[in-house]
Amino acid sequence: MDFHQEEMRQARAQAEEFNRQNMAKMKKKSAAFFDFVEAVEMAKGNAESDGIVGHFNEYGERLHYPRQAIRAACDGREDTAAVLMIQLKLLQRLDRNRNYMWMIIALLVYIASQVG
Repeated sequence: MDFHQEEMRQARAQAEEFNRQNMAKMKKKSAAFFDFVEAVEMAKGNAESDGIVGHFNEYGERLHYPRQAIRAACDGREDTAAVLMIQLKLLQRLDRNRNYMWMIIALLVYIASQVG
């Protein structure tokens, strides 16, 4: 392995570590970010296990074989499934918030009837 290839490998490793740290920070921001990161990690893991990620050439460029490109197109449904999972969780949160809103309104009506 020559100097350029080693340099590119180190740069990719640093980028992977940077992304991993940012994803860990995003998970702590909110439940929505947590769900998003989980879906991204699931999609990435599925792509890697399916062998559709590609490889790097001696210049550090990511290349895909035609077979990988065809499989990636066919497996696009996994990305759609991840998006739908995120949307479902967000909609469930909105439903829960709506229920809280109705409880607060009922409480305010009760307080107003006691005061008046």
